Amino acid sequence: MITRPAHQSSLLAQPVERSGGRPVVIPLIGVERLPLSADDREKIKKMYMYEWFVFTSVNAVHYFMETLKQEGHSFPNHAKIAAVGSKTAHSLKDAGLSVELMPESYTAEALSETLASSLKKGSRILFPKSRISRDTITARLQAEEKPVDVIDVYTTAPVTGNIEPLQHIILQNEVDFITFTSPSAVRAFLNGVSGLPLENWSHIPVISIGPVTSAEAEKHAFKQIYTADPHTIEGMMDLLLKLSKEDFDE
Repeated sequence: MITRPAHQSSLLAQPVERSGGRPVVIPLIGVERLPLSADDREKIKKMYMYEWFVFTSVNAVHYFMETLKQEGHSFPNHAKIAAVGSKTAHSLKDAGLSVELMPESYTAEALSETLASSLKKGSRILFPKSRISRDTITARLQAEEKPVDVIDVYTTAPVTGNIEPLQHIILQNEVDFITFTSPSAVRAFLNGVSGLPLENWSHIPVISIGPVTSAEAEKHAFKQIYTADPHTIEGMMDLLLKLSKEDFDE
């Protein structure tokens, strides 16, 4: 089962198909761009003040660049960019931008530590992000006296229209794995199966993209949770293939 937003589900569904699996695509969260507040609009007008820009997701890159275009601005040439992982870096490259800094581990914790140790005190940072993202990076940088301003450029919300097909698939025992690429997808799944008995879904192995998503799953009744390493779609596929082979060999 692939629970990613509809516009991103093929990134996992296609390699599953190529590997001989059958992807069951049930998008449980959707992504939407947020309108700018007056304060956010001022930050964009004064982008030249920022030395660093921080991106922690492909969606942040996409919606920030879309916002700049709508506001009639271009990305400042002098600015340096930090990205959380390879997919985000590739998205920036596709937008014509280069990444100066990326941690070895693709987590917000690793990026915040890398930024804290690499940036000069007093460096001005702009952080376009999701409205529901954790404050790991902002808290760490502010503690190091490295001022960071945030702009909430997008948010996620549950896709309530998919609850019925989700429950049908679970009740029919049609999936061997459930994949999650964000904590919000985990929460949306739990909301969707809230009326079903635990024995219908808690035994299904979970493939998580990273430790934060796994931590959210661990709060609930899932009995088998596996975390991809590296924390990428490719890492998830490698893990799926490994676990599928182990199950087949048994």
